[in-house]
Amino acid sequence: MSNRYSRSEKGKWVSEASRTPTRKPSSQGRRAPILLPSSDNSKLIEDNKLTLLGRVTKPSIQKPQWVLEWLIQFWNLETAVTGRTLGPDLFQVKFETEDALLSVMRRAPFHYKRWMIILQRWEPIVSNSFPRRTPFWINIHGLPLHFWTFQILETIGKALGVHMDEDIPQGRVRVEIDCLKNLEMQLPVQLQSGEVFNVDLEYGNLQKHCFYCYSLFHEEDDCPSKPVSTRTSTHELGISQQNTLRSLEDHRRRQDSRRAPTSQMRNSGSLPRDDHAVSQRSTTSRPSYPERRPYHDYARHQSSYDPRAVGKAQDRRPTFERRELRDHSSTHSSREYHLHGDRPQYSQSSRTPPPNPAREPMELPPLLREKISAGEN
Repeated sequence: MSNRYSRSEKGKWVSEASRTPTRKPSSQGRRAPILLPSSDNSKLIEDNKLTLLGRVTKPSIQKPQWVLEWLIQFWNLETAVTGRTLGPDLFQVKFETEDALLSVMRRAPFHYKRWMIILQRWEPIVSNSFPRRTPFWINIHGLPLHFWTFQILETIGKALGVHMDEDIPQGRVRVEIDCLKNLEMQLPVQLQSGEVFNVDLEYGNLQKHCFYCYSLFHEEDDCPSKPVSTRTSTHELGISQQNTLRSLEDHRRRQDSRRAPTSQMRNSGSLPRDDHAVSQRSTTSRPSYPERRPYHDYARHQSSYDPRAVGKAQDRRPTFERRELRDHSSTHSSREYHLHGDRPQYSQSSRTPPPNPAREPMELPPLLREKISAGEN
């Protein structure tokens, strides 16, 4: 009994990690980067100069492959367009002509599923934040009319981003905006007299974005910059936010109007569905559409009459039944004929003149009758 071993000596209740010897952390750290050799890539740069790079702002909803296919169909260009995805949120589009590429960029910005798409012409640079800019038409509100000049609009455009064009009669500028940063909705300007005032900026075709920090990548309910205590509170909306809400409401109404005829046909005689009045799609959940009914439910509301089927069903009756039906119908029709009297030969309202009366028998002279009777005898 004196030769018993303790638990530590037996190794009981000892984890496997404690049994294996611990390794000291390597002092080498990360692997040294591989030095790429210099090469002539001028031909590759020339081949890709007609390329656009795109970035989605809501990857959970905007799958790059879906966005790419939809954009090519939406542009409807005469020349060929090729594209491919570059990851979970990037894609590229290659054009055949310069005119096709410029015609697309003149129509920017674009959006898919009501979320914005960042589309920028390719440049031979190395950056994880590329692409980041996309063009917007920006209306300037609050600027006096006598300041709508080329110099002033150009100065405001350069302050916002890469100035591209201006529309003096409409008081707006075309600017490439850095979409990875929060948008600016107001801009302070100073006159030569020293007076300072703010002008409001209205972004054309701006869809879903945060109404608190003005980011394109989330909505206000998911804004990390907004304090939790104030997430349920409302605040005054700017011009761009009001336009966005109006655009989303118009889109929802169009969707409801498209579903209305189909839902009325399918649900005729039933109570109205509450999910038809669903609010605008949120960023945290999928849109709730009316629940689809099985196909056999629709068949119950459709007419089952088929003249071909009726005819075939009658033809499948036994021969003696068809003969009895034919005899019964002929007897029934003859009874009706005797009950209602002689059938009129002509319609009472017919304008056709009546037929000529029957001819009277001809009277032969006496001598001719005697000769005929004598010849017969």
